[in-house]
Amino acid sequence: MRSSGSLFRGVLLYVTMVLLVSACATAGGTRLTINSRDVPAIEYVPKEVTAMLKDLGYEVIPEPDAERWARNFEDYKIQFRAHDDENIRVDVDFKLINQLTGIHLYNAAEKTPGANTIQRYNILKKRVEWEFGVDSVN
Repeated sequence: MRSSGSLFRGVLLYVTMVLLVSACATAGGTRLTINSRDVPAIEYVPKEVTAMLKDLGYEVIPEPDAERWARNFEDYKIQFRAHDDENIRVDVDFKLINQLTGIHLYNAAEKTPGANTIQRYNILKKRVEWEFGVDSVN
């Protein structure tokens, strides 16, 4: 039987994940959630995710109004685009207090994910699982 603390953490995690998914809702695409709470040797998740996405061929889209993206130091977003296709975007939402990161890969020109978007998602998912561990990725 679960203790009330475990149940509370489970409900809190579910609510947070729902908020992450809804916060990343844009065009049709694919989503991942990273729970980095139990991942050893992670220094700073935004730095790790940014380096991983750059390695996969994505670049940060400069935000002229960074204040609009940063609600505070514990919760902020970064958007990336593929070097070879400006319609392929990755929105990343960092919730540092909960150690959850939402990643939404999509094609801005598609209402539903096409074959190319699905292929890029599968590559991204494999890399995220390799970086953070399969058990930390949903």
